Order: sequence, then C-alpha cells, then structure tokens
Amino acid sequence: MVITPDAKILIIEDDSAIRTALQAFFSMVSVRVNWAENGQEALDFLSATDRLPNLILVDGRLPDMHGLELIQRLRNTYALPHTSIYLFSADTYSNNLETLGVDGFIPKPFDADNLISLAEKYA
Repeated sequence: MVITPDAKILIIEDDSAIRTALQAFFSMVSVRVNWAENGQEALDFLSATDRLPNLILVDGRLPDMHGLELIQRLRNTYALPHTSIYLFSADTYSNNLETLGVDGFIPKPFDADNLISLAEKYA
C-alpha cells in the first residue's frame, strides 16, 4: 500500500503491472494517489484515515473479494458524501451499477482520455 497524506484518489488494484501503469499516468498529470492491493487493505486504510479520497477506483476482480462486494461494503460502512466510486474491469455488466453504489464504470483496457477526465474532475 502507498499512503500519501494529501492524495485525492484511492486505487484498489491487485495487478502490479496495472498499478505501475496507473501510477505513472497519474503522476504525469500531477494527481496524487493512494494504493491498496486488495479489498481488506482498502477497508483498513479508510478506517485509519481522517481524510477520505474524492475518488475511489475499484478493480472488479480482487484476490479477497469481488469489486462490487467491496463497493457495497464501502457504502455501508463509511459516509462518503463527497467521494465517487468507480468500478473498472475487463468484464461487461448488464445490470444497473448505480443500484449497487457504483458512480461510474471504466472498461479495461483503459482509455487515456477517460482517465484524464477523471483526474481533472476529482483531483
């Protein structure tokens, strides 16, 4: 886990290659991020911080739980009135993700323009 006190984004991703690519991308656009490798690490981080992120990006497939399960746990555990949660995945979803607490969906592979828009909106 990476902890940057003034980070605006929390990314939860277990694949080190994807984490490295996202870290390089966000550093190029001057956005500070925190990282967690699994759902429990993200929950532990959020319970220990007094500064919630503006944006949480959750991988759909984590080693300890599904991304949608983590999002539901985040919504049920924390008051996140100023935090948006996006799911990113190579899987497609036919159901309405908003009913599951998801504010947006980012398909893998990532589109740089989508990531830039998120960085500008939430950083």
